[in-house]
Amino acid sequence: MSAMRAIGALNEVIAPLMPHLMLAPVLLPLLTAALMLLMGEDKQRAKLTLNMASALLGLGVSVALLGWADQQGPASTMDVYLAGNWPAPYGIALALDRLSALMLVLTSTIALASSVFAAARWHRAGVHFHPLFQLQLMGLCGAFLTADLFNLFVFFEIMLAASYGLLLHGSGRVRVQSGLHFIAVNLAASSLFLIGASMLYGITGTLNMADLAQGIPQVAEADRGLLHAAAGILATAFLIKAAVWPLNFWLVPAYSAATAPVGALFALMTKVGIYVILRLWLLLFGVDAPGFDSSDPKTRTDFNEINHLAANFRNFCNGMICLYKCYLVFLFICVKVMACLSSSPAPAPTNTSNSSRRFVTTRAAPSNAPSPPLGGLTSWEANSSQ
Repeated sequence: MSAMRAIGALNEVIAPLMPHLMLAPVLLPLLTAALMLLMGEDKQRAKLTLNMASALLGLGVSVALLGWADQQGPASTMDVYLAGNWPAPYGIALALDRLSALMLVLTSTIALASSVFAAARWHRAGVHFHPLFQLQLMGLCGAFLTADLFNLFVFFEIMLAASYGLLLHGSGRVRVQSGLHFIAVNLAASSLFLIGASMLYGITGTLNMADLAQGIPQVAEADRGLLHAAAGILATAFLIKAAVWPLNFWLVPAYSAATAPVGALFALMTKVGIYVILRLWLLLFGVDAPGFDSSDPKTRTDFNEINHLAANFRNFCNGMICLYKCYLVFLFICVKVMACLSSSPAPAPTNTSNSSRRFVTTRAAPSNAPSPPLGGLTSWEANSSQ
């Protein structure tokens, strides 16, 4: 009961600030990064303090937004912020619900933990670590809050541009190679994203997610093939960014080359692709979508095919998990056997006769050097007896 009263009191404080408070997770990292760029590299301690304070404040704002979204309930509409009060198809729109608020809390929590971990030494391994850190936070939070595909592309590029610098943070040949690979793959994915969004805009005339939900059911039958191609291109781009198998070939080199705090942020970055796919699917093809008609035989057939594909993919994943389990068990047994063999006692040395052994090594002296005292011979005599 005390927790409920605390949440209620918090929501009373937040209510006058909504919906403008939704802009804080994007605006706070942007202003922090701009301020840190004005500071010299000799002020690393001040940048670290500012970075941690911004991450802590962002966590507080995210928790407040989560409490507000949870109070609204699942049946309510999203809270929407329209920048400059421009209408949705033309202006920048941010939307908040429980899913996006939860992702904001997760992002802020990991960001705070990463900044604390980086305080030991990683932030001094290269230049501009803290501004790039904040810019990537801005891209992550903006991607979770945006309500249209164009601004999603913008936030994606901000996030990726910062991640390029963070991946190369600390230099080194391996990091440079992995960074170039990471840049090439994500530039290709961004190109696919731009192509798919352009096709979708040409078909529907909008990139706002709410307008897309209204306009896609009204697309002419002749344009359905182009619509499906655009959806497939967008899905491929998001799956590459999410590092979903078999499009995860860039993940292992990037994670292994990145420093620990940067790797934690990269773990968040891959979740943006899954979040966008989930968001678009539920908005455009969910049971609450405007174009969903459960009585339509074609709709039922399409969903049955999708469920069949999902079931097959689930069975495939279960089989792969079983194979990995068997592999891990086999690897564990092999490690145990090798450990037992390596820890077995060494064989006893063979007995030798009581005669003495003489080990003599000859050291060659330069021709122009004087002769050593012992004539160039160094002898070591060891007598062994039982």
